[in-house]
Amino acid sequence: MTECEPSEPRTTEAIERLRHALDEGASMEVLARLLEKVWEGLDGDPHDTAMAAWKVRRIESFSWEPPVLYFDIERHGAIVMRGTRAEVQTWAVDLDEREAWLDSTRKRQLRPMAPRFQAQPLAAELAAAIVAGEEDERLERRSDGTVRVLLSQIPEVSQGYKQTLEDRRHRLAEALAAALTPGGWERAARPWYYRQSS
Repeated sequence: MTECEPSEPRTTEAIERLRHALDEGASMEVLARLLEKVWEGLDGDPHDTAMAAWKVRRIESFSWEPPVLYFDIERHGAIVMRGTRAEVQTWAVDLDEREAWLDSTRKRQLRPMAPRFQAQPLAAELAAAIVAGEEDERLERRSDGTVRVLLSQIPEVSQGYKQTLEDRRHRLAEALAAALTPGGWERAARPWYYRQSS
C-alpha cells in the first residue's frame, strides 16, 4: 500500500485506535469492532481460509503481546456440512508490521459423536439367526432358500453420512461372511444374500 492511497491514513488511524484500546484493556466487543475496521488494510494472509473482516466480529478470546494481537475464532464450515466438530482458528495480527496470518488451528467437538460401530457382535447375532432359521425383522427368508439381510432394518448401517455408512457396511459384510462360514453358509451372488454352502 503506498502513501498516495486514500485508505492509508484511515488504516493508520484505525490501527492506532485498536492499539490504544488493547493497551487500555477494552472489552472484546470493542476490540472486535476496531479489528474489523482494520482487517481489509492488513498485509500478510488476512483472507486465508476465506477469512473476512465481517467474520472478525465473532472472536471469542484474545491475548495482547505487543505488538502482536492473538485471537481465537470458531469457523463453521464443518457445521454447515453437518459435521460434529468445528475448527477453532488462532489468528495473529502484528500491528507494527500491519500483517495478519493464521497462526494455528484445532478442533472443537460441538455435538456428541456417534457411538463406535461394532461390526463383530452384530454379525454374530445375524449369523446365529440365519443358521438357526430364526425369524428376525432384519432378515428375509426367500423361497429359494437364500436369506437376505435387510439393511433398512439396521439403523447402524442405514442412517448417517454416506462415507460412514459405506465403511460400516463393508465391515459388517466381511464380519458376517466370516461368522457364517462355520455354520455352513456363504455369500450368494447378490450383495447381502446368503445361502447354505453346497
